[in-house]
Amino acid sequence: MHLSAIDTFYLTNRNSKDNADILFFPNSKEVFSDYDDMLWWWKIFYAAKENWTVPSENWEAMDWGLFTGNSETTKVLAKRKIDLMKKHNINRMIMPDCSGGSYGCKKGLKECVMEDPNNQINHIYLYSYLQEALQNGRIKLDKSRNAGKVFTWHDSCKHGRELERNFGKGYFDEPRWILRQCVDQFVELEANRMNNFCCGAGGGNWPMPYEKESAFHARFKYKQIKNSGANVVVVGCSNCRDQIMKRIPKFYPDCDYEVKYIWQLVAESLVLEPWSDEEVSLAEKEAKAQWERLGFTPDEE
Repeated sequence: MHLSAIDTFYLTNRNSKDNADILFFPNSKEVFSDYDDMLWWWKIFYAAKENWTVPSENWEAMDWGLFTGNSETTKVLAKRKIDLMKKHNINRMIMPDCSGGSYGCKKGLKECVMEDPNNQINHIYLYSYLQEALQNGRIKLDKSRNAGKVFTWHDSCKHGRELERNFGKGYFDEPRWILRQCVDQFVELEANRMNNFCCGAGGGNWPMPYEKESAFHARFKYKQIKNSGANVVVVGCSNCRDQIMKRIPKFYPDCDYEVKYIWQLVAESLVLEPWSDEEVSLAEKEAKAQWERLGFTPDEE
């Protein structure tokens, strides 16, 4: 196995190390099938010189309690995240990806804190994390890499109106701000924000056996994108991404757009600055200790 600098950085941080600044939860779909999709977050953390970690147990971002309508399970999954934060003395948790992960986690955390105020943990939403990293200069972007294309943003239900209605804060402005740091040409879908159309994957319709029904509802999203003239649709939800990337073109074959996660767009726009010799030395030392604990010997030829 040949390891790049980013691979090495990932392996150093992937096994619940103590005293990290950030705890990150991957989506199981990416771990088991679309594993290359995780590289974008690793690249962002690498560029930001982030002190981060991924749990080696209970690492799933998806809230299967919310997915199956089991509120007690949603609370259990949130409590596991709280316990991981406290066990490893981690500063902040990035609220997991959508498809129920972020929305369900917020619901579960709220109930856990209501039961016991000591369950309060420090967390940050994924859009807020990216915005913060850009605003404080920890990561830098080059818009020219996205020249010649028109970009639009799809407001997913759970990142937007469901959070707005249930928690008083939907994430509408943050992703648009991030996009404008990445691109020069941005257009809105009509309608958008609270009035945006669901892509048709919501309520479990992406993995459930109701493809035709899901695609029928998706005609609204298809028309929105077509009318916008956008070349690239940017999303923040894995179900929305699969629906817009795979199902809509299957049923509406004249689609000619790309689909990107917002963190993918950020990662592809990054200006990577070299680490200092001291930072590289420290990372290599941490990586070696991690590999020894895992019984892993990398091939660095």
